[in-house]
Amino acid sequence: DLCLGLYAQALDDSGFGYDIWSWWRGTPPNNILDLYTDGVVVWFCSHTFPVLTKAERDAIDYYLSQGGNLLITEQDIGWALVEDGTAESAAWYRNTLLAEYLEDDSGLKTVAGVAQDPLSNGLEFSIDLGSGAANQYFPSLIDPISPAQTCFIYSDYTGPYTGTAGIRYSRNNSKVVYLAFGFEGISSQTQRSQVM
Repeated sequence: DLCLGLYAQALDDSGFGYDIWSWWRGTPPNNILDLYTDGVVVWFCSHTFPVLTKAERDAIDYYLSQGGNLLITEQDIGWALVEDGTAESAAWYRNTLLAEYLEDDSGLKTVAGVAQDPLSNGLEFSIDLGSGAANQYFPSLIDPISPAQTCFIYSDYTGPYTGTAGIRYSRNNSKVVYLAFGFEGISSQTQRSQVM
């Protein structure tokens, strides 16, 4: 799978050890998630539906309650859980990801870090073409809900909102980064490795 390979290459380039839990195995059980509370779980939602089933949302809640760290990424999470979801899935989106869903398709393809942000300062990249997956059809526009903070913006955004493309927060010994676009869409391998 092209997308999985892009994640694996970025992890390899960054020197991180990792295991892969493929979607066809179902939702990872709690005893598996417990093995990764000292590391980071990268939750790639892919551009498939359903996005984040109730069982997957429960698994993420469990993992975070155990002090786990999460990078969750994909372009249609907000659309699937808020616009096309239920009241429960929309509440989960706001309460667990600490994001306010604004637009399904920002139409924007250039992402930049936020000045002085410890994760993203100095980064800027395209999520269109290049050596990426070229699959970013609906990069979403979001806003952080406190204590979350913006860590990536669409650098060419000119609308009434903050132009937020990614957020981060720390809460109850857990750290979360939510990218409202697919990491696999980053158009340069070097930049994918830097972001990872």
